[in-house]
Amino acid sequence: MKLPKKITPCPIIDTNIEIRFDSDLLSDAIFGVIYNSIKSEYPKVEKLPILQLPDEIRFNDPNLISQPYYKLSNDTFVLQIGPKMLSLGSNIEYIGWKKYYQKLTETFLVVKELKIIKQIIRLGIRYVNFFDFNIFEHVNLKITHNDTMLKSERIMLSTEVVDAKFVNLLRIANRAYVSSIKKVGSVIDIDTHIAEPMENFFDQMELLLQQGHEAEKKLFFSLLKDEYLQTLNPEY
Repeated sequence: MKLPKKITPCPIIDTNIEIRFDSDLLSDAIFGVIYNSIKSEYPKVEKLPILQLPDEIRFNDPNLISQPYYKLSNDTFVLQIGPKMLSLGSNIEYIGWKKYYQKLTETFLVVKELKIIKQIIRLGIRYVNFFDFNIFEHVNLKITHNDTMLKSERIMLSTEVVDAKFVNLLRIANRAYVSSIKKVGSVIDIDTHIAEPMENFFDQMELLLQQGHEAEKKLFFSLLKDEYLQTLNPEY
């Protein structure tokens, strides 16, 4: 399948590419070390609500310790930092993979040189797309019950699609409220990830990012019916 380089209008409303890691550094010190290396790029710094929880709860809950504790931003990017994670997202209309990838590799290599990461244990590449209509009418999916197509006003689907070394966590919903844009509509949310320890991650980082992005993109476009895709002015 030939994948478009661009569609218009672009439905992407959120992107987030994340690494989770093990470190021998104390959890409280992770933010300071990373922040000191990139603070000139990100003038806005926010403490996230999770920091209001007691340290004992945050550091002993495996779900909480993998969450971001700080949010840094500039006009283009959002960088989130936690004691076991780092992620980079877009702060504006999607800037395209070429510029996003360039900033990703630059940021991850800066962190590599700090020598605070013992091992990468998860790579996640997530794209969220929004549509102001019922997307189930335009995708190559059939949801049936007793051989009858479901036509409920509200449908939420979550499944995993394996693509070589990557797992795509696919979530599709209509009638979803998206707080970031304060709208109700349909969402296609794909989290393409490797959730296992990766030896020598930084030696293969560029390849993994490209392959993961390709896997996410391939799944997204395979979902769209061709007649609908043509209305999005695909550029190849």
